[in-house]
Amino acid sequence: MNKSLLIGYATRNATLTETSSGVKVSRFNIAVNRNYTDSNGERKTDFFPVVAFRSLAEIVGRYVHKGSRICVSGSFECRKYEDSDGVKAVIELIAQDVEFLDKRKDDEQTDAESGQVKNSKQDFQSFVDELADSYDIPF
Repeated sequence: MNKSLLIGYATRNATLTETSSGVKVSRFNIAVNRNYTDSNGERKTDFFPVVAFRSLAEIVGRYVHKGSRICVSGSFECRKYEDSDGVKAVIELIAQDVEFLDKRKDDEQTDAESGQVKNSKQDFQSFVDELADSYDIPF
């Protein structure tokens, strides 16, 4: 069974792109501290690339910013690609669920690109409402 749960901090803002077939894709890296220290008393950190697809990609692309504390569950996949140096491989966590663990003061969030302050609950709720309107939900 390939199931993983990582809790850590985003090392950069998530990027949101679209495949040639129109599927939304969001990518970011997560830094996860190991739960033990080495012989020097230092705690090591591992860095994992994370990929989210479709509606989760839209949410991640909008709300994952550098330094965000998040919990990501999903499965690891090995992907091979060819660059100018030859064939390489990368192991990525394919996100199935992302939980935001930060608590914002007065429920406000700063938009990193514009510097404007937004009410994140209202912004997120309007996003969910827009998403729900695009599906035929029976309730």
